[in-house]
Amino acid sequence: MRFGNVTVPRTASWSSEERFFLAPCRWFDGQLAICQDKRPGEGKPLFGKPHAQRQREAIARASSPEAGNGARW
Repeated sequence: MRFGNVTVPRTASWSSEERFFLAPCRWFDGQLAICQDKRPGEGKPLFGKPHAQRQREAIARASSPEAGNGARW
């Protein structure tokens, strides 16, 4: 995904995704986890704030956060 001329890592949060809540996590056997609204590409990217669920997914899949395509580190 891009914002202007900049490639945005798949794990970055966007300004429209600031609400957090607890919900079962599909990546950790349905245990309660901190979750976040999902609206990638809406608003401005927040590079210093990883999105809770996309970051957790990247770790669970051991994929590159930049690629977002299952590429292994």
